[in-house]
Amino acid sequence: MPSVVELVESVDAAFVETSRGLAGWEDPHPDRQPSEEEYSRVTNPQKYRILRARAEAWLNALAATGLAEVETDIEVEWEEPPWVDVVSVQRALPRASGAIPLVFGWTRSEIDGGVVIGVGEPTLVVEVIPDCGCDACDSGSQDILDLLDEYVLGVVTGEYRRLRRGKREITVYTQDRQGSLGFRGPLENFGRLIPGWLKGVSLFTTTDNLVPEGNFSRPERWARFIEAKLRRLFRLPRVIARRFSSRRYFRQVEAALAHPKGWHEVSGSSWPNGDPRTTQPSPR
Repeated sequence: MPSVVELVESVDAAFVETSRGLAGWEDPHPDRQPSEEEYSRVTNPQKYRILRARAEAWLNALAATGLAEVETDIEVEWEEPPWVDVVSVQRALPRASGAIPLVFGWTRSEIDGGVVIGVGEPTLVVEVIPDCGCDACDSGSQDILDLLDEYVLGVVTGEYRRLRRGKREITVYTQDRQGSLGFRGPLENFGRLIPGWLKGVSLFTTTDNLVPEGNFSRPERWARFIEAKLRRLFRLPRVIARRFSSRRYFRQVEAALAHPKGWHEVSGSSWPNGDPRTTQPSPR
């Protein structure tokens, strides 16, 4: 079986063919805020076809490397229907024991080329890309292509996990990207936390130089990181900054991920090596 590096190289090679005749584009406003007019404008909806080309490259590479069998123009049962119309679906069925299927849905909207990424049976929506195609939300083609790669790699490598219990939900997309809902904290959804998240602090600020040394878990380090940024930016007393950093909610999430008993979990093993470390989707 190919390594992850070899798989990505195969995707890049396939993308040369699937994207033929399509062009990428730069971030239209890398150093300025979007204008008000851009929020209600979609200048070139056809440019997003490059996103579907990347998804097709993934399907071609997964089939060519022997990691999956690809089904085209199929119908799937959605656990919760995506908020966009899906006109056709392709699915990659992994050959590795314990791995979960990967689904690509092609959308019908003002954006020509949008992609719904899903996993499992019934199919759970992982992400819709782009989530908004207006000119104001446009950050360039490389940004959305990288985002698609990140989500797909999370599934293929077995990092993706979705835990649900009652109204609480935890999703691990990759090692560095996760989110939660229903924990009733000030940070109700703390997904996509990256260095530089809170503007007003130097972009060179990282968790390493804001958080004191210690044997902290990843969620704990992020909680301390946010606390430190709040204190620096707003000059908040430690006790108030700590309250808004939602450190206790990070601890609850980490505890659930470490011991998911009682949670309905959707996850799977790595496609390249069939690592059985994660559980299978629970029966409905």
